[in-house]
This record gives sequence, structure tokens and C-alpha cells, in this order.
Amino acid sequence: MRKLNFYLLIIILVFTLLASCQNNDPIEPPDEFGLNYNDLLSELNFARTNPKEYVKLIEALLPSYNGSEGKVAIEEAIASLKSQQSIPPLSLNDGINKAAKYHCNDQGKTGEIGHYGSKGETPATRMYMYGTYNAAGENIYYGPDIEIRKMIIAFIIDDGVSDRGHRINIYNPIWTDVGFGWGKHPSKYGMMCVIDFAKDYKIK
Repeated sequence: MRKLNFYLLIIILVFTLLASCQNNDPIEPPDEFGLNYNDLLSELNFARTNPKEYVKLIEALLPSYNGSEGKVAIEEAIASLKSQQSIPPLSLNDGINKAAKYHCNDQGKTGEIGHYGSKGETPATRMYMYGTYNAAGENIYYGPDIEIRKMIIAFIIDDGVSDRGHRINIYNPIWTDVGFGWGKHPSKYGMMCVIDFAKDYKIK
């Protein structure tokens, strides 16, 4: 009887572990840069779905903030988020991940910055390499390191960008899918991270 109970206990434990794995998303370990898709997606969706809470993070920076526009950009960002409605979270798409990584690999070799690739590729053409979509956009961050929250906040403040295009992309309600790419950049910046957005992206 003890032997039978022991085997039953083992079976129950194995079943419990399997059920646990099936009911939870896999945890992706950070890579050499300390980044992973899960954390990037989580932070971006936090900003999109809960702007009233996210603005508190930006307000905390206000007293010491001094950007290229002084405090103009951060004050504008705070006002914008206070009136921003919650919008749906984005879904991570592997095809878009590949498009974003493609651009990182390209600029990692050339040292160029911006949205155009070495062969004239645009965000739209890169994303079309791996799938189809109804609309597309892109944010790129260059810096000596990539702290996820710091990067998303920088996009929202969008200091020095007259049309606030990065903030618009973060809070554009038409996007349904997103992908990320990151890596080293052979310049004073050191690293880069690409965030590609799309509407109704379908992998080829």
C-alpha cells in the first residue's frame, strides 16, 4: 500500500507540474543585453492599457528633467497621457520580430541610423518580407544601453521630435501587432532597439 501511495504521489506531482506549465506563458530568459520579448511587450502594453498609471512614472521625472526642449516635451507628454484613453494591448508577432531584427542587423554592420536600410528598405518593405498587413509604423531607440522602461518613457516624451511621432505610434489604436529587434550599434550610441507596429499582420 505504501508503494502504491508513493507512485500515486509521483503521478499527482507530475500532473500538477504539467498543468502548471500549460496554464502559464513560458518565461523567456534575458539575452546578453538583458532583454527579452516578454518584458518589452509587457511594458509597452502597460503604457497603452493604463496611461493614467503610466503618467505617474513620467511625473516623477519632472522636477529633475531638462531635455533639449527644457520641460516643454515632458509637460506636454504628461498632459497628453492624462487625457489618453486606455487602448487594447498589442500581440507579439514573430514575423514582425524578424523585420525589426533585420534592420538591427543591417545597421549593426553599416553604423547608419534612421528608418532606411542599406538597400533602401523602409519599415513597410521590411515587414512585407515576412508577412502582410493593412498599416505599419516604426520606432527606433539608440543609446548606450537599453532599459525598457526608460526607452518607452523616452518615446512618450519624444523630446526634440516636433511631430511626437514616437508617442503617436505608442498610442495609435489601429495597431494590433508588434515586434522587436535589438543589438549592438557601431557608433557613439552603442546599442539600438527597433519596435515595429502593424495592423492585422499575417505571417507569410
